Amino acid sequence: MTRQTVLSKRALSKRLADRPGSLAEFIADFTSRGFSLAERAGQDGVILHDPLAVAVALDPTLVTSEAMSVHVECEGLLTRGMAVADRRPLPRSEMRSTNCRVATSVDAERFLSLFLERLG
Repeated sequence: MTRQTVLSKRALSKRLADRPGSLAEFIADFTSRGFSLAERAGQDGVILHDPLAVAVALDPTLVTSEAMSVHVECEGLLTRGMAVADRRPLPRSEMRSTNCRVATSVDAERFLSLFLERLG
C-alpha cells in the first residue's frame, strides 16, 4: 500500500522552487541519492514508506484500515520473517481473532500534499 505514495522529483523540485535557500538546498542534496536509486530501478520517484507511517500516526484518516489476524511466519522457507494476514474467506469455526488493524488503502494525493506542505 505504501507504494502508492511516490514522491516524484518534479513535485519536489516544484515545491523547493517556492522555498529558495539553504533548507531547499539541503532537501535537494539529501534526496538526490534516493531519486538516483529510484531512476535506476525504473521507478517514477521515491516511495515514502516511513513518512506515511508517521503521517498516519498523526492523522489516521489518511488510510482505510481493516481488522485482521496477522502473524509473523517464523518457519517458512519462502515467507520466513513476513507478516502474514490470511484474507481468504474461512468458515467461522476456523477464523482467528483479529489482533491488529491493517491499512488497506491510502489517500495518496492528500498525503503527498501534506508531506510537501511540511517541507518548509
